[in-house]
Amino acid sequence: MRSSRNKAIDNITFWNNRVHHYATQMVMDLRENYGIFCSIVVYPVIPKGDIIYRLIPTASHSFEEVDITLEAFEQTKKKLDAGMYKAADIPDMAEVGAL
Repeated sequence: MRSSRNKAIDNITFWNNRVHHYATQMVMDLRENYGIFCSIVVYPVIPKGDIIYRLIPTASHSFEEVDITLEAFEQTKKKLDAGMYKAADIPDMAEVGAL
């Protein structure tokens, strides 16, 4: 795991050869189970095999919240390495049609 520093928008990078298939599940886990919202950056914006969680930390975040966020990242990385995230089919919205 790697993080950039001294930026308003921070990127947390994970490396795993399966990561693109599980990125959505990982971000949903962060949001639903840890209360952390972040967006995903994947190939072709960055090299294949990498994932970036993009966050926007602010001065209103406490050091405790930063520690909780880092712990959540560690937990999701452990889950990824243990194979706990399953690849899900992402529907082709052009085929789904209007509701």
